[in-house]
Amino acid sequence: TELGIGVEAIYSEINKKIFRGSVKTVKTSYPLPNIKNNLEVTDVPKNVYDAEKLLIFLLCQNDKKIFNTIKKYIDYSNFRVNLYSKLAEKLYEHFESQKSQNIIDIFSDENDINVITGIMQEDINFGNNNEKALYDALDILRKFDLEKEKNEILKSLKENPQGTEAEVLERRLNDVIFKLHSVSAERRK
Repeated sequence: TELGIGVEAIYSEINKKIFRGSVKTVKTSYPLPNIKNNLEVTDVPKNVYDAEKLLIFLLCQNDKKIFNTIKKYIDYSNFRVNLYSKLAEKLYEHFESQKSQNIIDIFSDENDINVITGIMQEDINFGNNNEKALYDALDILRKFDLEKEKNEILKSLKENPQGTEAEVLERRLNDVIFKLHSVSAERRK
């Protein structure tokens, strides 16, 4: 720009203001109904934990359209809560096999069945707007991943890399900042 400030720098400052304090690591102990042990979650922000739980809930609705939307943006291996990743893997396999069966029947482990039934029994209120809830959860997870990547790049840049390494990191940072902005902007359309 005329002032010598790059667009990326402006986006970076905006993101700092928007996301400051929005990602906090919390340790929760969340008991689900009929589960022998509490589900211990550490080093995962509560909003990410809740978003992943909501995606499992939506996958349990046995709707191929919901599955295809989730799969488009996130792989089961990208779930941060280990148990949810394991459950998502089985649910993904179920949808990809195109077998017609009850969701509960795809699980054999008693603990998995208890967690799935607990999630399905929860009173999750999103006003019967599955699509909005789905995209909100996906946005939370996409932003979390991008913020994490941005912070790793900034950390690498603080180590004062030289030459092409610095250029590559700066290009990656610009791409990440642009993607962060895009995640927010595509919902405003």
